[in-house]
Amino acid sequence: MATVANKAAAPSVAADENRTPPPRGPPISGTGVGSVAPDDVGTRPPERQLRKQYYFRSSPRGLLAWDVDRLVLLASGLPVNAVPLTRIRELDESVFGQGEPLTWRSFAAHLQLVDEAELVYPIILAADGAVMQQDARGRWRRVVASPKPLAVHEIGVIAELVRRGTIVIACGGGGAPVYRDPALGLEGLDAVVDKDLAAAVLARDLGASLLLILTDVDAVYADYGKPTQRALDTISIAEAERLDQAGAFGEGSMAPKVRAAVDFVRRTGGRAIITELRRGREAVRGSAGTTITKEMR
Repeated sequence: MATVANKAAAPSVAADENRTPPPRGPPISGTGVGSVAPDDVGTRPPERQLRKQYYFRSSPRGLLAWDVDRLVLLASGLPVNAVPLTRIRELDESVFGQGEPLTWRSFAAHLQLVDEAELVYPIILAADGAVMQQDARGRWRRVVASPKPLAVHEIGVIAELVRRGTIVIACGGGGAPVYRDPALGLEGLDAVVDKDLAAAVLARDLGASLLLILTDVDAVYADYGKPTQRALDTISIAEAERLDQAGAFGEGSMAPKVRAAVDFVRRTGGRAIITELRRGREAVRGSAGTTITKEMR
C-alpha cells in the first residue's frame, strides 16, 4: 500500500474528490487483467503533457483498468450515436465504485447543465494557462480545485500529542489532499484543501468545544467593502447560511471561514469565533469578533 510521509505542520487530508492515479507501471488487477498503452507523456507537445488518466472497474475477473488516452484515441473515428439513458444498464451504479455518490445518471445530468450554462462572466487565463479570479478585495488569484476535506490522516498522532499537553501545529495551508485508491492506497490530488474547512474537521475530530478562526479583520462583516457593511456580533447557523446564500460574504475570503464555522458548530454543538489575531483572547471571553452558535441565545 502506498503511504504518505509525514510533513511538519502539514498533515495529509482525505479529500472528497475522485481522481485517477498517476501511472506506476501497468495497473495490476486481482487476476492480471488490464489494458494500458505505453506512457508517452515525455514525447508529447507541451500543451498535452498532462497526467495519464486511468479508469478502474471491479469485475468478476478482478480489477480491470483502462488507459483513458487509449480509449479516446480508439473512439476518435467512431460515429456519434444518440443513446437514451434508459438503455444504459449501469445508469444508477457508482462511477468509481465502493459506494461513491457519483452515478452515471448524475454525471449525465451534470454534463447537461454544463452544456446549457450561460457564461455570464468571462474566464480569465494567465500567460501559463491558469484560471484567474478576482477576490473580494480586488486581487487576482489563481483558481484550482478545492475538494471538501473529510478527515485528517494523522489525527491519531495529533490527538495523542494534544493529550500529552503538546501545542500542535497541524493542517498548515489546509494540508496535502489525498484520497484512498482501491489498488494503490493513498494518492495525492492536484488541488488545494481549504485551510478553514480543514481546521473545522481537525477540531471536530479532536472533540474541541471551540473553534477560533483568526484572520486579518476584527469580525465578520455583511456586505464587506460596501457602504452597507456592518459587523456581526453573534449569529446563528441559520442566519449565517441565509447571509451566505445572499452573497453577503466575500467568496474566497470570509465566506469559506463562515462555512467552516457553521460546519463545526452543526456537527459538534460547540461554538465558533472569527476575529483578528490580536483580539483572540478578547474573542474567547466573548468581547470581540463574531460568534456563531447553533441557535441564537
